Amino acid sequence: MFFGSLPALTRLEKYTNFFQRASTMSVAAREGEIEALYGLSWEKSDVLREIDQMEFVDILLHIAAAAGCTEFATELMDLKPSFTMKLNQDGLSAIHLALLNGQSDTVPLTPHIGQKSCLCQGKNGYTPLQYVVMKGDRPVLAKFLEDCPNCIHDVTNRNETALHLAAKNNNLKAFEVLLPWLWISNHSRSQVKKEFSTSRTGMATMCCTL
Repeated sequence: MFFGSLPALTRLEKYTNFFQRASTMSVAAREGEIEALYGLSWEKSDVLREIDQMEFVDILLHIAAAAGCTEFATELMDLKPSFTMKLNQDGLSAIHLALLNGQSDTVPLTPHIGQKSCLCQGKNGYTPLQYVVMKGDRPVLAKFLEDCPNCIHDVTNRNETALHLAAKNNNLKAFEVLLPWLWISNHSRSQVKKEFSTSRTGMATMCCTL
């Protein structure tokens, strides 16, 4: 939305209307009010397109995911699949925020709009799967791997895989889930040993003895 070429009073009215809508939409997302979302769409048909043009802000999907409003989040992902890849000012996607806020019921809906969102890299290159590994949530981790097995090979900006992060954090629960998936994906034992040959954590030492 560009207001620079408008007269001063018109710009003020536009700004006021825009922020009023933004406030109303934020409340609707936080409370999961789907009807309010469509009501705003009737009022301004291109409201979701305007949101999609924003960069590094908390959009409606971020707010809904963090609050655990699963139905509202699903509705938005259906309407605007591109929302799932957008990062907020902290470098986090909606799926990252759901995980960080303990909203595990929202997370398994990721494949509902495609595997691409499972691979969304946030701050420091962390994918949602890697956040799950650091947290050690076995059911959610298993769900991610079932829906998007290739994400097990993604690396962070520090060139760390999910297995690296499990070993680094001495997270045995995550390690036990990850290792069978590595064998399934033809990741040989020699490759695993090579990855951890220079690491000094107890779990990395265990990897090298496989």
